[in-house]
Amino acid sequence: MFLAEINETVAWLYAAGEEASLEEYEVRVNKFKTQGEPIRTRYRFYEALPETKATYDALMVKVGVKMFSEEGENAESLINISQVTGE
Repeated sequence: MFLAEINETVAWLYAAGEEASLEEYEVRVNKFKTQGEPIRTRYRFYEALPETKATYDALMVKVGVKMFSEEGENAESLINISQVTGE
């Protein structure tokens, strides 16, 4: 439905849109922003997720090594985060 509205608006731009008022353009732009911003936000979230998870995992390893080294434990006994999460 969103793509159909985009195609309709493109057709409008090249026809009646050439003579349209600024207010008409703003109404159409705001309509697309209302629908499109949540889509863009989800896309960017999922696009950044692998890097964010990798950063989190690396930080958890550093914290674990620091905890074990301060307690005098062998750092090799640290459980790999990926084993805990099942990945």
